Amino acid sequence: MKNLSQYEVEEKNYDDEIELMDLLFIVFRGWKIILISIVIVGVAGTVFAFMKPKVYEAKAKLMVSSGEIYSSRQLDANELSTNQKLVTTYTEVAKSSSVLKEVAKKLDMDMSTREVAANLRVEPVDDTEFINIYYKDTNPNMAARIANEISKEFIEKIKSIMKFENLNIIEMAEAPEYPSGVGKKLVVAISLVLGGFLGVFVVFVLEFFKNKIRKPEEIERITGCSVIASIPDFELLEAENKRKG
Repeated sequence: MKNLSQYEVEEKNYDDEIELMDLLFIVFRGWKIILISIVIVGVAGTVFAFMKPKVYEAKAKLMVSSGEIYSSRQLDANELSTNQKLVTTYTEVAKSSSVLKEVAKKLDMDMSTREVAANLRVEPVDDTEFINIYYKDTNPNMAARIANEISKEFIEKIKSIMKFENLNIIEMAEAPEYPSGVGKKLVVAISLVLGGFLGVFVVFVLEFFKNKIRKPEEIERITGCSVIASIPDFELLEAENKRKG
């Protein structure tokens, strides 16, 4: 019983090795399709990487506070908790159409509030009283200018709502030196990898829709019966012998 079990394990391992070799053979047979896919997707990714305009993101940092001066001993935990809760509410005010509309008007921007909002990102810093305002633009100086103007208009809006000043700019936005987002080299590398995966996928799809049976093992897999013998194609063998002769 032990020998039979060992035989079955060895047979299963052998079948797994054959299936893996079949998969590798399919990939090898379709190398032209894979290469074409890599070239096409790689060229498209390269064109996209070099044609895409550079985008710069500027950041301004604000802080919610009570406006009063506290020492480290006087600072109450409830005060911090309240300010942290206000941060979440304030982020929605910063993205409001009334704030963005006023910014677009002051800077004479030929953009709708929806377009301005698409380039704006307002994020509270977790478990703190800070709010970061990010703005993207193809011009780094303009990105910083808009981020600062949004911060100022945001503060004025909160003043009018809360009837007191509890929001301050901690760091003004500066023109970023480098563009944000994924670099050109990384885009090209990713496109080449995707091209390879796409090519392999196409090869396997084409193989799946082929109805030819190439090996006796495939007949056994389909019918569940063992192949005892095979009859060669004599015409094919004769033609092959003539070609070699």
